[in-house]
Amino acid sequence: MNDTVSSTTAAPPDKVPYGKVVGIVRDRDQLNAIFRALTTLGARETEVMGGSVGVSMLDKEEDDVARCFLGDTEKDMVHRYLNAAREGLLVFTVAVEPREADLVARTAKSLGALDVAYFGTWAITSY
Repeated sequence: MNDTVSSTTAAPPDKVPYGKVVGIVRDRDQLNAIFRALTTLGARETEVMGGSVGVSMLDKEEDDVARCFLGDTEKDMVHRYLNAAREGLLVFTVAVEPREADLVARTAKSLGALDVAYFGTWAITSY
């Protein structure tokens, strides 16, 4: 079952993670398997955040999303991703069209990704 949080205010289009599926993996092998599967679905624009650079990126993102339309919900989710990066896990994002989000998220989840969510323009869906 998917949990969705929604609002009637649009998300800033220039902010990450909007328009992306986000998740956590334990290592590069798992990440590569997920990216191979997502590539067959047409995914091309991906990002990986890990190590000190990933922690810095996510720390800034946590501050940015706190000012957005779902503020606390978004901040809590990004905080989970930040903690994962601090613990040595990898956080990934995949840019998707809204119609592709469910398939991409479910595929990543089926291959072991944790805390998978789609940050849409009008809603955040957790898988």
